[in-house]
Amino acid sequence: MHACQTGKHVYVEKPACGTIEEGKAMIRAARDNKICVQVGSQGRSQREAFFAHQYIANGMLGKVHTVKCWHYATPSDDNPVPDSEPPADLDWDLWLGPLPWRPFNQRYLHGVFRWLLESGGGQIRDRGAHVMSNALHFMNADNTGPVTIETKGRVPTRGLWDSAIEMEVTYQFKNPDWTLIWAQPGEMVPYFDRDRLKREGIREGYGAVYYGDKDKLVVWVGDGQVYTETKALEFQKPAGGVDVPKSPRFDHHEDWFEGIKTGRKTIMNIEGGVATANLCVLGNLSLILGRKLHWDPVKREIVGDEAARRLMSRPQRYPYTL
Repeated sequence: MHACQTGKHVYVEKPACGTIEEGKAMIRAARDNKICVQVGSQGRSQREAFFAHQYIANGMLGKVHTVKCWHYATPSDDNPVPDSEPPADLDWDLWLGPLPWRPFNQRYLHGVFRWLLESGGGQIRDRGAHVMSNALHFMNADNTGPVTIETKGRVPTRGLWDSAIEMEVTYQFKNPDWTLIWAQPGEMVPYFDRDRLKREGIREGYGAVYYGDKDKLVVWVGDGQVYTETKALEFQKPAGGVDVPKSPRFDHHEDWFEGIKTGRKTIMNIEGGVATANLCVLGNLSLILGRKLHWDPVKREIVGDEAARRLMSRPQRYPYTL
C-alpha cells in the first residue's frame, strides 16, 4: 500500500495478504494509484502451465467440474522450546510488524513462520497460493466464486505451531458451477516420466487434477516448477481456438516489466493474488470456526455469519497499520 501511494510499481510475494481486509486495501491502493502489481505466484508464467491452460481452455477436457489439489501435511512442533531473548541482530518488533506482540521464540523464524496461523497459515497458504493460483487462472475464476467453503481437518495438540496438520477444504463455485478441493495430504499422482523426474528433480508432492466430462489432466507442482501431461504439451491450438495469457519468455518478472511499460494487467495481478489468498484464508477460518462459510465474491465478504465476518480483519499494532 505504501509503495503504491509513492507511485512505485510493486512485485509482492505470495500469499498476497494475511486477511481479507488487507487484500481489499491492496486492491484499492493499486487501482487508485494506477500501479502495476505482480504477485509472486510464478506458476502462472511457467511454460507447461501455459500449455495446460491452453489445453483446458480449448475444451479438451470438456466442461471441467472438479479440480482436486493434493499436498503433503503441515509439520508439527513436536519438540517445543522456551521463549528467549531475540538475537542481537534481529529487530524483533519490526519482524512482528502488525502481528500482536509476543516474546521471541526461535520456533517463529525464519521459514517456520509458515506454520503459525497468524503469520503463515500452514501449507494451504504456502503452496496453496501456488497450486490454487493456477486453478483460478486455468478456470478463468479470478473474479468469480467460491460461494461456499467447508473445511475438515486435524490441528496440533502441542507446541507453538497451530496450523492444521491435515485438512480438506471444499470450495463450491457458481456461474459456472465447479468444485475446487484442497486435500492435504490428499492422493498424490506420481509423475509419469521417471527418468525426467530424476534428471530434473521434479517434485511430485503437490499438484492438481482437473476433471472434465470428457477427460482429465494432471498438473504437477505449481510454482517455479510446473509440469503437465504429454497430451497437453503436444496439443496444437486449432484455427479460431481460444488464446490464453502467456508471459514473455515464460518469465514472471518479464511479464511484470511488460505490464509496467504497456499498462496491461499482469498474469498474476493483485486481484488474482487476493482471490487466491482469500481461498487460503477462508479455508483456515472455516476450520477454526468448525462450520461452512458463505462468501460474496463480488464484495469479497463473508455473508450471514457475524462471528466469521469479524475475522475478516485483525487488530494491528501502531505504526504497522493499514
